[in-house]
Amino acid sequence: MQNKNQYSPSHFMKRNLISVVLWIALLYTPTSLFCQKQGALLIKGRDISASPASLKIFKRGLLKDSLYTIPVQNGDFYALLNLDEGVQQVAVLIGNKPILFYASSGDIIDITCDFTKSRLIKIEGSTPLKTQLLSYDASATALAKRDSVFANIISKAANDSEKYRLCAYYYNIELNDLLSKRKILKQEIEQYINELYFSYANKMSAYYSLYFIDRLVDTTATQIPDGGIVPEAYRFKIVSKKIFLQSPAYREYLFNAVRFNGSDSAAAELMIKFSGDVHKAAPWREYQKAKYISDPYIKEWFEAKSVVFSFKNYNTEEADKVMKLFLSECRSDLLKEKVVNAIKGITVLQKGFKAPGFILQDELGRTVSLADFAGKVIYLNFWGIHCGSCMLEIKNELPLLRDKYKDIVMISICIEGKTAEWKNTITKYNMKYINLYDTTDKAIKDYNISSVPHNILIDKQGNIFEYNAGRPDVYIKNGNSIDELLKQ
Repeated sequence: MQNKNQYSPSHFMKRNLISVVLWIALLYTPTSLFCQKQGALLIKGRDISASPASLKIFKRGLLKDSLYTIPVQNGDFYALLNLDEGVQQVAVLIGNKPILFYASSGDIIDITCDFTKSRLIKIEGSTPLKTQLLSYDASATALAKRDSVFANIISKAANDSEKYRLCAYYYNIELNDLLSKRKILKQEIEQYINELYFSYANKMSAYYSLYFIDRLVDTTATQIPDGGIVPEAYRFKIVSKKIFLQSPAYREYLFNAVRFNGSDSAAAELMIKFSGDVHKAAPWREYQKAKYISDPYIKEWFEAKSVVFSFKNYNTEEADKVMKLFLSECRSDLLKEKVVNAIKGITVLQKGFKAPGFILQDELGRTVSLADFAGKVIYLNFWGIHCGSCMLEIKNELPLLRDKYKDIVMISICIEGKTAEWKNTITKYNMKYINLYDTTDKAIKDYNISSVPHNILIDKQGNIFEYNAGRPDVYIKNGNSIDELLKQ
């Protein structure tokens, strides 16, 4: 009998044949389905332990992030995913370890792994350079270290000036390390520098309201050995389609930078029109911010993304009106289709809609249902064991929320990692609230969760009050949404 962990010639032939058939099918699909620069990514591979029935793949997109559950048959897996133009970030969860890498349309990624040991054995691309880049992405530990630095060092700085200094110091350490690997990254090094810079910028602004990101470059914290490769700070302030297509982190930064651009007379008029109702005015205000973007490609992307964002966060009726305006003005049929598809799963999760029910087990094996908490205000937190931002909330913020509000129900739903790790995390961080694990992905799908952490506020009637609720520390100050709900 052949060991299931051994590869036979017929096995390799079968895998290669299926891969070729899939890729030929893609190439000969009618062009109307893949026009306007939308393409595909093929991820295939082999788990030598042949243990899981499925694996999860997370993919960032221009408008919306997506989470896929891919079947695994006798250790083999194949996933043909639609991919937007430009470089996208992808994560494949192997056992309890996420393998992160960057991919572009047309890439073929071949993975050999051991799920039982959460071990990546080999990752290969369609060219020698792509294989080098994938191996670098998958082996990088910088992301985990960066999360730790922000959570344990920068967060404890005495003032903003010291936080800026620390951000610049650790950024330059990572930058020097990146430059030392230029022989591996070759002509792609500029892409990695851009991604590093804007990853820091996003963390600085999101967690500590530090918006002067040029201080990352204008620093003497460390000496940069090859300044000719690293752009000057002012270049990062220019809207660039090249960087836009290279860097997912830049796209995130750009979207928020334009959204939070200073108020103008048009914004003031909207607030008057809607009698100061921010949730009604915001869809129009943010959509109109696109006028500050000169590049027509990025301008249209911003308009599309602001429509999707408004459906998630603001008044649905006004967001729908803005969407109709966008559909009448947009020149790209593909972009229109993407917007319509992106909001399909969101519209039923707007304020006032019934929160989807769930029945899950807690760490003691007890069955817990959302219906058990009828009449209570609920703060619902989706998280993952290997998510640095999630752990930051669990360690520093959720305990404060729990201590302040004794009359609300806090439910924490873990979506990835081994059960033992989940239970250990609950014990380690003294998570004294309701802890559940979504083993079937049903709650993830019902609540349209594509990334974590994701927090949702549910009112006493069991309706969605805030689908994209704030981080826990937002509610530590008085006069917030939880205070409003408790008075009802």
